[in-house]
Amino acid sequence: MKNIIAALVLLTALTSLAGKNGCVFSCSLPDKSDLTFEINFDEKDQWNSSTTEPPLSPKKAKDLAVDFLKRDPFGYKMTGWSVSEIRLSRESGDKKTEYWVYVITFEDKQDKISVEGIPNVIIPVRMDGSIPKPKIRKPEETK
Repeated sequence: MKNIIAALVLLTALTSLAGKNGCVFSCSLPDKSDLTFEINFDEKDQWNSSTTEPPLSPKKAKDLAVDFLKRDPFGYKMTGWSVSEIRLSRESGDKKTEYWVYVITFEDKQDKISVEGIPNVIIPVRMDGSIPKPKIRKPEETK
């Protein structure tokens, strides 16, 4: 069980890398391609969590991510995938400025659990409802 959990953590390496004004979300697609979304934060990502509701509801963020996957952005049909997690994440900012993003995780319910765990994909949704254009690097491009 520990191996499956460790593999899941490695399979979906959700990372915030770009520093104070940005972040990078990455995971591996089922075909072993690397999927990366890069966000450079600006006003549309701001939300003061102590005074108001988020500008985008969790349901709307989920619906936008589902619609995004239906458009086949990765070059193969992702039928059988379902939402497993909706997370509102504060990614950076200071005491006066808060930058937020929804992170929607999808799992492949048709695939069997393997040593790597259940295949999953993450889609970040910004507070204005936009989804950054993903960068996809095929396994043969990493050699």
